[in-house]
Amino acid sequence: MTAEPASPAFVPFPVAEQPRIVVRTQLGRADDLRAELEVKVIVPPGMVPSGAEPAVEAAISGPESIRSTTLPVRLLVRFAPLRETPAGRAFTGRVVLTEPAYWTAELPMRYRVAGRLFVDGQPVAQFDEAIGLRRLGIRGRSLWLDGRRWVPRGLACGRPTAAVFADQLAAADGTTVMVVELPAVSTEDDHLPFWNCLAEADRLGRPLFVRLTAGSPGATAEGIARLARHPAVMAVVLPAELFAAAAEWKRVAGTMLLAAEVPGDQPPPTAALPGIDLLVVRLAADALPVDVWRAPATLPAVVWQAAAEPTRADCDRLQAALAGWRLVGERPPADWDWAGFLIG
Repeated sequence: MTAEPASPAFVPFPVAEQPRIVVRTQLGRADDLRAELEVKVIVPPGMVPSGAEPAVEAAISGPESIRSTTLPVRLLVRFAPLRETPAGRAFTGRVVLTEPAYWTAELPMRYRVAGRLFVDGQPVAQFDEAIGLRRLGIRGRSLWLDGRRWVPRGLACGRPTAAVFADQLAAADGTTVMVVELPAVSTEDDHLPFWNCLAEADRLGRPLFVRLTAGSPGATAEGIARLARHPAVMAVVLPAELFAAAAEWKRVAGTMLLAAEVPGDQPPPTAALPGIDLLVVRLAADALPVDVWRAPATLPAVVWQAAAEPTRADCDRLQAALAGWRLVGERPPADWDWAGFLIG
């Protein structure tokens, strides 16, 4: 088995920090035989002296997984000329992987993007990021992961401390989605462990939904981009006050889904929600959606029912209750069903 490299340190972005190189990847056209990957290396202002000439070199290597061994590859990234952006100087490169290994909970395959920054021909900084190639999207009113319909069943964990979050990750399995919330108040001590836990979820294959609030450190374009680096973060759940930002954030979310949190005791949204991929329908404990939901919304809808001490079996009970709900009164279309079931 390939040895597990040390994970790069994650620094909470609201806290003042030394300039650091940011690596972002975007999966393009992908199938079982070929995957096109865009690699963007952003050099922040202040890292390169005025008038100096920066350059980068990088390679992608892997895949590696805690559950499988495969023949690794190493491919150089070919970069286009330097481009100026508001975030700094950006180098954009592309690489094509043949017979790619995609990230799933059952087989959390990851690659590494490593390289160096040169200034006037001299190396001045390096970067090393673990990435996962995840084929996740929407077909009709269902979620699809790696070519198959995916029905998330998950437990809400609230705002766990770092120690509790780490224990939950270790005890969880890849078939249960954990729903965690980013606190509104940001301190370095609070958030550094959280970002490290996301990297551990990537490694272990623990799918996550992350819920934001208006004051969360993730409720920015930079925050969404950071969350999108983690293949374990399948979706980010947004309350109503953040719906307006979704169109902008979708540009940096990649295959990570953006979900709108809506109440199940009220009708679904009638207006389009730009940037939103799915609805998360919140229900009170033991409640079911109001009858107007029998006419399916235009987006996939995941149900989230409150519960004091949720268990995985409660997801199955919720699914069974909703199956009965479908069979009374004005029935919804036979070819439609809820896209997922969350409890807690």
